[in-house]
Amino acid sequence: MAPREPEPIVSEELIRQLQRRTAAVGDDVKKLRLVRHSVARHEAAAQQRARLFRESREIRRQRVRLAFAIPFTALFLAFSLTPRGKHASPRPAAARVRPIVEVAGPGVWLVERKGGLEIYSNGLRVDNEYLTSTRPRSYVGFNRQNWRPSGYQTQPAGIVFHTTESRMAPFEPSQNDRLQYNGRSLLGFIARKHLYHFLIDRFGRVFRVVAETDYANHAGRSIWADEHSIYWSLNQSFLGVAFEAQTESTDIATPAQIDAARVLTEMLRSRYHIPAMNCVTHAQVSVNLQTMRLGYHTDWAANFPFRAVGLGDGYSTPVAALTLFGFDYDTTFLQANGGRVWPGLVMAEEQIVREAAAYGTTFDLYRRQLRHRFHAWKPDSGAASAEDASGDR
Repeated sequence: MAPREPEPIVSEELIRQLQRRTAAVGDDVKKLRLVRHSVARHEAAAQQRARLFRESREIRRQRVRLAFAIPFTALFLAFSLTPRGKHASPRPAAARVRPIVEVAGPGVWLVERKGGLEIYSNGLRVDNEYLTSTRPRSYVGFNRQNWRPSGYQTQPAGIVFHTTESRMAPFEPSQNDRLQYNGRSLLGFIARKHLYHFLIDRFGRVFRVVAETDYANHAGRSIWADEHSIYWSLNQSFLGVAFEAQTESTDIATPAQIDAARVLTEMLRSRYHIPAMNCVTHAQVSVNLQTMRLGYHTDWAANFPFRAVGLGDGYSTPVAALTLFGFDYDTTFLQANGGRVWPGLVMAEEQIVREAAAYGTTFDLYRRQLRHRFHAWKPDSGAASAEDASGDR
């Protein structure tokens, strides 16, 4: 039986306090201990609230019965004494509840094709010079409520952003020939390995490398979930967009790359109706199945320009691998984040604390239970992808 969904309530003030406190700690080990200590304190508080809740449950039930008995008795008496003639007051009509409609952004459409170049209405230009194909996309989504398969799908559900971790030359006019040579060599390699659907080179040019109708080898060992579905092994279900960049660089992406990522993301979200919460970095979804930790790949573990790309703060989204399946993270992962503790990590652990208290167990035991459920549930991911075999970090 899958665990019930928790209420999406997290103290923003707590997250801000943790961010301030961890920012003053230089050592990553101490920083991780501080987060764990906070989780332990909230676990104790949650356990106490759960105990008090159980003790007062019967008292609340009696109050609820009494509260309902009085107005129902009065209603019965009033109804029995009301005349049944034609002058009796009519019952008021039930209030109509207006559904909440999500307003989509402006559509982006293909304006024209010129040779191997596509031009879109928002200014995006996509070069198809290196276009390759694999096999048509086909994947199974899983219902988030019961973890059961919900049928085969062929449309991409999200976007994973990567860095290529390839050779970098200084981005300056004197290095122009070298910059172009590196970019062309990289495109040839990516096309041969079918690694990403799109590559954004350092000049901000967008190249389509694997057809959007096909899968790419960009995120094999990976997990994500939105409000409705769980996605396992995102090669098939998500599009891969790579920046020609290195995570450890001072300026990971050039301004031209960020502008190109914004219009490319607009086009893909408009064409495939992709929600913002399904636009994630590789570090957010990549997992190590042997250690049950985040960070099998750590590209864009920090500093992805979510807001500049038009997506809000994606690092504030609770990490699905933690909340659903009990994965963990360590100091090595924090080092890849530049020592920053994502709000999404704190929110995920807070969610586990609340669920553990609701089940009357401890944080560690509940996480262990989630891991057992994951191993019992884990679908067959098939053969390892080319990226999984080589690794980009």
